[in-house]
Amino acid sequence: DGEDFFENDDNRDVTAALIGRFNENIERNHNVQYATLGLMHLVAQCKNEKLIETIALLEPLQKSLNAKKNSANFAIVTAIAKHPKTPKSVLKTFVKKANTYVQTLIALRENCDAMMQEQLFIESDENVLEALSRNANLDKAIVKQLLSKERFAKNIGQFIRLDEELFELLFEKYALVLAANESLTLEMQERLYQTQSEEVKAILGANSLLQREIIEKLSQEESQIISSALYANAQTPHKILQEAYANAANHTALAKNSNTPEEILLLLGQSEETQILAALAKNESTPVEVLYQLQLDSRFERLVKENAAFGKHIQTQNIGWMV
Repeated sequence: DGEDFFENDDNRDVTAALIGRFNENIERNHNVQYATLGLMHLVAQCKNEKLIETIALLEPLQKSLNAKKNSANFAIVTAIAKHPKTPKSVLKTFVKKANTYVQTLIALRENCDAMMQEQLFIESDENVLEALSRNANLDKAIVKQLLSKERFAKNIGQFIRLDEELFELLFEKYALVLAANESLTLEMQERLYQTQSEEVKAILGANSLLQREIIEKLSQEESQIISSALYANAQTPHKILQEAYANAANHTALAKNSNTPEEILLLLGQSEETQILAALAKNESTPVEVLYQLQLDSRFERLVKENAAFGKHIQTQNIGWMV
């Protein structure tokens, strides 16, 4: 009858039964089935496509597809729009009926297919188009239409899953953003290297899927901008990083790199440079003894506490924070 989940006896009984039947933590949280939050938890932990579809089709949610962002029902709608197990039938309904915020979430999904993309493209909302331009699986027909706007073209260059045709389409104008794309083949990386642009090479040097042959070439460049990118990149092999340590100008980049050999990180821990010590405090590969030392310094205490590897160490050792 269009009322909310708990606004009448029938709706309350159906909702409570649904949450009570499928919520994994119902024994520990007895009243969760009588709160909208219970549905939220159910969606979050759900691995069953059919159940997500059932929840999505409930009338109070269908009536909330255009609700305000701070409404509890709309929070469930957005959780469903982002959920990896949400079936395409639900996504397609949301594309047609939901507001542009929900459409933006769907436009970012890798499984947003060509038909949904076309529907979203026709809507022409700037935020939705921005999200589409960041989708790795964007349909080529839409790519070609979005390229006329530089902002979208730059996103496409960085995020699209490239093939030869797309690379050629973007190479001349957008080499700079292409250099950051993680789907570049060795041949594409080689083409970008050949541009002889220091800026392109520096961005290429930071690419997390940089190939060994290009790493070797970039390590021969006499440019601190390129070196700083390359020596902070976890793809760069130990041998090159060890050689880089001889030059003090590379120390900050090495302190940032999770692949830097432990013996170098220990040496860097003796530095007095704030920039180097801050990078070590954030680096999850920094040896624990160095992190303990850094934690005693008020400048780096917060950075160490936010370091996931240090947090894990504290938990496994079962010790409290040092005050």
